[in-house]
Amino acid sequence: MNDEKLNISNQSYPSVSIITTIDFLYRSNQLFKRLKKLSEVAVNSGAVLVISHNERESSCDKKLHEWYKQQDKTKIILITSKYDIHQVNNALLRNVALHKISTPRAILMDVDIACSPNKINYMVKSQENEKPIVILPCFYLTQAGTKYILRGGAYSEIINDFFLYRRKYVLHLAMPSSFCIFNVKKAIEIGGFYEGYLGHGYEDLDFLIRMASHYKLLQLDEKITIDVPYRAPLLAEGFRAQLAKLCLDSLLEKQFVFHLFHKKNSTDPYYRQRINNKEKFLKRTSSLVSQNTDEVTEHRADLISTFFEICSKKKINSEDFFACFDARPRSLLRNSLLRNLKEQIARKSGRTI
Repeated sequence: MNDEKLNISNQSYPSVSIITTIDFLYRSNQLFKRLKKLSEVAVNSGAVLVISHNERESSCDKKLHEWYKQQDKTKIILITSKYDIHQVNNALLRNVALHKISTPRAILMDVDIACSPNKINYMVKSQENEKPIVILPCFYLTQAGTKYILRGGAYSEIINDFFLYRRKYVLHLAMPSSFCIFNVKKAIEIGGFYEGYLGHGYEDLDFLIRMASHYKLLQLDEKITIDVPYRAPLLAEGFRAQLAKLCLDSLLEKQFVFHLFHKKNSTDPYYRQRINNKEKFLKRTSSLVSQNTDEVTEHRADLISTFFEICSKKKINSEDFFACFDARPRSLLRNSLLRNLKEQIARKSGRTI
């Protein structure tokens, strides 16, 4: 079982809803299976699962309605809308849920996310401790890692492997991720999710930046408009570095969620939309910077400095987390692993290589 090494609380948190979206335009059978898995986590955590669904009258839409008939309506709420749109719009579906739920807090959780009910417990307690928004780092899993989790493998094994520089199960560690908890009323006040994003990407980052800036948790300066990908989460730049600072407490407590692998076809319209979404995102963040009236601090601590400061403050050995600085490409990691394996075999046979 995934949770055999975790201490799952039986305490119920009816003050929190888990928002997930479902649109069967792509990957319909896989999404439906993963939605059912997610529902088990939500129910066992004591949270209310709110499924915001765009109806396309497909066979999986019918399966969803049949499945929902068997569920406890006090624990799982299905909100079905019918938008005649040519592409997936997760921002729109999340806004529908935001305006329908009655709990003061909400957690964003995509159907591809795997975690234990204990993580919901952790999120709620973290926000109760006066953290206005909590974001967990997310391991993006390989096919091997996904099979391992779906067959009941322990989450702790994947975490331990990553910090031992093993990459069999992990593609990369995302900091930030979209797995977050926030105040519903505040989310509505800032305008919820921007519905101009279609297809894949950026609607969650846009939301997180506006929420974090609302609470003065990040600085709206020119760095927030820098959109540079990273291989190592603690070497992030631009807005990713600022948002990653909000994940450091969770990182140092080794509180993670896991993104299950799925195939991506970069030629699909869903993924091609990411280019358009990036342009919209950069225009919107540039507008936020230009409209900002708060004083800009010239020497605000960067991500790396903040990491070492928190480690020192909490008396945590920073070296235990140096895997988060490992920016080697996967090809080099594979070659290194093969080399180590050959050396182990040679030592056992008394040969040298």
